[in-house]
Amino acid sequence: MDNASKIGKKIESDVFDMPTLKILSKMLSKSILKSIDWPISTGKEANVFRATLPNDKKHAAVKIYKNETTHFIKKRIYFEGDPRFERSKYTLKNSTILFARKEFKNLRIALRANVHSPIPIYLDKHIVVMSFVGKNGIPYPQLKDEKENITKKSIQRLFKDIKRLYMHNLVHSDLSEYNTLFDIKNEWIYIIDYSQGVVKGHPKYIQFLKRDLTNIANFMYKSGWEIDLNDLYNYITSNSGMPKILNK
Repeated sequence: MDNASKIGKKIESDVFDMPTLKILSKMLSKSILKSIDWPISTGKEANVFRATLPNDKKHAAVKIYKNETTHFIKKRIYFEGDPRFERSKYTLKNSTILFARKEFKNLRIALRANVHSPIPIYLDKHIVVMSFVGKNGIPYPQLKDEKENITKKSIQRLFKDIKRLYMHNLVHSDLSEYNTLFDIKNEWIYIIDYSQGVVKGHPKYIQFLKRDLTNIANFMYKSGWEIDLNDLYNYITSNSGMPKILNK
């Protein structure tokens, strides 16, 4: 068996169990999707597939949380204290459904905030369907792989989007160069992977915000840009102006 076949078999065994197949079959029969095309990314907790929408002109991203995983045990912290899930008991058995529901809710907030992120389309148990972030059926590259193409304009736009999320009482809680996609031509950085996002009222709301900002500032420094972390925090949380973004 070649490597491609091995990868395909692993994806199939990790994601396409019978409950998942039934949900996907329902999506196809209800014309929510026309087809499931190929995997975009594979992870410990979820796999993402490109799909084709019924109009045959647009694509979607289908995120399937893995039903059999222990990686969600340590992520209880993102639910405990989130006022939206006060009545939801977090267990390993239902964690994938809760994470999918949380991501869908957070994507809806991002949409209302006019942030550059995937648009939520459909949710069913542990599967989230969202708009495809890319061009001609190919996803935009992760920000981590495009250090040399980062511009001051793209950084400013990202900071504005983080501020918009904050003004809509949402902190991403896992923001980094890995959870951002870069439209190099148009200088837009898209924020993805919202499953850990928390709303105002969560006890670690500000702590997670500071962690997000530190991750981004550190990556920008490695990419040749200097940003004062305190100035960035003040910009996000108050009426202070855009922080200085200096090319090293």
